[in-house]
Amino acid sequence: MAGATLPRNDIATMKPNVRLMAEIGIVSRHWRMAMDEQLRALGVTQARWVTLWWIAESKTVLNQKDLAKRVGIESSTLVRQLDALEARGLVERVVDRDRRARLVRMTPAAVPVIERIKQLADELGSEILAGVDGGTVTECASVLRLMRERLRKRAKTAPPAEEEAPARRKA
Repeated sequence: MAGATLPRNDIATMKPNVRLMAEIGIVSRHWRMAMDEQLRALGVTQARWVTLWWIAESKTVLNQKDLAKRVGIESSTLVRQLDALEARGLVERVVDRDRRARLVRMTPAAVPVIERIKQLADELGSEILAGVDGGTVTECASVLRLMRERLRKRAKTAPPAEEEAPARRKA
């Protein structure tokens, strides 16, 4: 239809579940932008601090493929981020026992950087949640965890081709 205009998405008139999803996306984007602003002084870009965060939060040493999935970027994009983090001495890649995979781990030099990232995340979280009751925050976190688990379960039942193609994000 030439010249047709689509109705504008007005967040206030969306169904509650759609509105919640839209708000999550918007808040996530703004939180990352605010973190980027705070971390610029450390010389760490969003892609790099998110990568470092996932390495630090992992209970095990991750291979590059698994790390890329957790970060939500393509393996080739992750390689560029790891190159930069490795050049700064924050991570190291080691060959796995079977020689087919490269494992990624933080170096001791990364510890103060990740501590600063976590400190800034805590300060930003306190700032944006000021005045919100702790019980409400805990309840919201529980709902988000439930949503995450359901999305993970849904992804596991998806055809393998979809499972292997995480959402692309620019580095």
